[in-house]
Amino acid sequence: MNIKRRLIISSLVSTTALIAVSLSFSIAWYSSGDRLSISAVDLSVKTDPMLKVSTSNELSTFVDELNLNSDEFEEESEKFLFKPVSSMFRGDWLTEDADKPLFYDSSFVASVDGEAKLETNQGFYQKKLYLLTEAPYYVGLDVKGSLFDNDEAANHLRALEFHASKANAELQLSVDEIEESLNKLRDCLRVSILINDVEDTSKIHDRYNIINPTKKEDEKVYFGGILDNDNDGYYDTVPMFDENNEPVETEFIYGEVNNRSLIKYKAPEIPGHDDEKLDPKAHIQGNCFEGVHKKSARTFDKDSSAGLEFAEEGALSLSDIEDSEKGILIPCYPNQPREIVVSIYLEGWDLDCINGTMGASFNTKLSFKILRGLI
Repeated sequence: MNIKRRLIISSLVSTTALIAVSLSFSIAWYSSGDRLSISAVDLSVKTDPMLKVSTSNELSTFVDELNLNSDEFEEESEKFLFKPVSSMFRGDWLTEDADKPLFYDSSFVASVDGEAKLETNQGFYQKKLYLLTEAPYYVGLDVKGSLFDNDEAANHLRALEFHASKANAELQLSVDEIEESLNKLRDCLRVSILINDVEDTSKIHDRYNIINPTKKEDEKVYFGGILDNDNDGYYDTVPMFDENNEPVETEFIYGEVNNRSLIKYKAPEIPGHDDEKLDPKAHIQGNCFEGVHKKSARTFDKDSSAGLEFAEEGALSLSDIEDSEKGILIPCYPNQPREIVVSIYLEGWDLDCINGTMGASFNTKLSFKILRGLI
């Protein structure tokens, strides 16, 4: 029986997201003084008597309607400057039974002794909530009642502002072009839900679910590759020893790979060549996924790297969530608070996560409903 009881969470309504260069702090469009923060974080929850919510597991705190205002977050305002992060390496913390998702940052510029992964606690929104039912039910996401969209009115105003700015003097972008870029923010938006204290994980599809609201059929996002994180127009390189034990500039592979010893490289096209700098206009919009291979460097040879695999995101689409075989199942037992952690973030390894979306605004509303009784 599918009982349509809905729990609605409205969060980050008309919030402004700060986007740096995808996976990079090198900002091409705005100076640091122009960085935009989220000025308000409003979280409202409405339920019916069969489904209640709280920010605490104390039974006396559960209510039908919950309202949180931005005052709660003022002291931690720095945490709500959105920047590209990634859910890569989640296998590490999931096996340790962590009670909240960890996110990682690949914005660092490669160095020979650099970390393979950098954990971050900033750049995303995260909230722990508790659900409560009067009977044993599976609770899931109600797609029809949820919203993942751009704040087009705010983005239009931002486009007008940027069009008239000094920063656009060299780019000469039209208002329509700027607005189109800002409205692509939704394509890299992610919402994840972690279900805590699950007694029998065999009865749910997954303890941790990632939602990609705009995911297309067969679309895949991989957590790894070569990047231009220093925004100089070339893929980043580091000095590494070749087969002759000679130091050679070598393209750095960012992200989560199964075995770094499987990475193979092509010999430099012109050894010792001093690469000419690109015209700054070629990379001024800050897309770190696009770059030029240095002729003086060893370059990543994907075709020869047999067995090398980049981790896959594995996000759910909205149609997946509506599928009873793939959707999110949150088991709730009578008068036993079920803890979940909701995270809203920008997936830095999504190819749509580029500097053109910096300063855009988006609206997010999550709606939950009772799916069926527990078997």
